[in-house]
Amino acid sequence: MKQKLLLSLVISCANFLALGQCPSYNITNIQSGTCVEPAGDIELFGAGNITLTVNGDLTINGNLTIREDLIVNGVLTVTGDIIARSGSLTIGNGGTVDVGDDFRPQNNFTSFFDIIIQDGGFLQVADDFDAANLSGLDIQNGGTVDVGGDFTTGAGSVTNIDGSMNVDGNFTNESFIVDALLEGDGNLTVGGTYTNNGDDSGFTGDLNGAPLPVELVYFKGLVEGNSVKLEWLTSAEINNEGFEIQKSADGENFKVIGFVGGHGNSNQEHLYTFTDNNPYSGSSFYRFRQVDFDGQFEYSPIVLLNTDGQIGGDLEVFPNPTNGPIRIQGVVTDIQLFDPMGRSVLRLSNTTNAEAEQLISQQLEGSAVGTYTLHAMAGNETYRVRIVKK
Repeated sequence: MKQKLLLSLVISCANFLALGQCPSYNITNIQSGTCVEPAGDIELFGAGNITLTVNGDLTINGNLTIREDLIVNGVLTVTGDIIARSGSLTIGNGGTVDVGDDFRPQNNFTSFFDIIIQDGGFLQVADDFDAANLSGLDIQNGGTVDVGGDFTTGAGSVTNIDGSMNVDGNFTNESFIVDALLEGDGNLTVGGTYTNNGDDSGFTGDLNGAPLPVELVYFKGLVEGNSVKLEWLTSAEINNEGFEIQKSADGENFKVIGFVGGHGNSNQEHLYTFTDNNPYSGSSFYRFRQVDFDGQFEYSPIVLLNTDGQIGGDLEVFPNPTNGPIRIQGVVTDIQLFDPMGRSVLRLSNTTNAEAEQLISQQLEGSAVGTYTLHAMAGNETYRVRIVKK
């Protein structure tokens, strides 16, 4: 039977021990000692903006549903699932949250749930961590998250890793209309497959563990007469069956137009090309779906081509991330480069590709790591491209 923690009074956990069990009411602050809740599900729910702070040890033998703000500076043990509907979870310095099964955020369109792991905080999830509806996971420097199963993000969510995150299973950064963002400069270790369908360009930290199925150096395209030529380069491949080429007129609804076989397992560079003899009139969006022999897959960034030969989209600039030197695909006339703080650091008018590539490369080589933004004029269109300096 699910019980509700009705939040109104402050009672220390030492009092709970004297009673022989944890009461299911009047809890706003677990001060000290050890509190063990008898078997049953608990719902943390109040009549307003209320915060439950756990400074001692609290064990819940069942599931915990969170609909308020929960701060853990002590030890919170949940033998079942944590189901996060709204509010937030903050794990402070020295705090630990141990989840015996899954972490399952289930917020709706009007409620959001944020998780903050501060320096010295530790979140351990024994099975899967489904963050599909999570608005934000912030692992601060010195914070740690350990997931025994799979970790999955959702569209529009932000996962920031400045501390450490270990996922024994698969790590999937999703995308649906709005990309899920992976950011930070910490350490991410994945025991299974790392799949990025969202935007991980803001993550400049270390990705360890299972290697990527394909390491893509660049993906670009060029209009040649009435056709479009796509070209991409890989530096390593693992279990790679090949590339399913897809095209779209609006950047959202893609159809398959061909397949290029891969090289299976390889630690050498391989250059691939594909020609589309029937591009759309005006703009055509291209991507490929890289497929493994075991059925796993991930998508490439999207390249936008116009019939006048101007190229935009995520891969105007390559390689990306870069140590400094870059190339620009397409004909640009005016550019402006902004640093991670949003300050303009380079501006060129009536420039050439050669000049733009040289000066941008020099600027990046002498700048700090981070995500830079390039505004470029190509023909009558303006493009915005993020460049990650590593």
